[in-house]
Amino acid sequence: MSVITNGVDLDLFRHGRAMRRSSSRPPAGTLVTYAGTHGMAHGLDLVLETAKGLANDAVSFLLVGEGRRRPA
Repeated sequence: MSVITNGVDLDLFRHGRAMRRSSSRPPAGTLVTYAGTHGMAHGLDLVLETAKGLANDAVSFLLVGEGRRRPA
């Protein structure tokens, strides 16, 4: 697991393994997680395009957060 921090309190996200086990995706493979604001300045369109290109059982994407661009 790799964590790229940006002023995040990691204790709030220690339950990630339990969340992964409870998801509908199998636990195998890589889980890419973005936790933060879904705004215009965050470039999540690139993440979504990447997810489309890597859509398979080896890589899963989880986006957690709220913001103006979340519906997109």
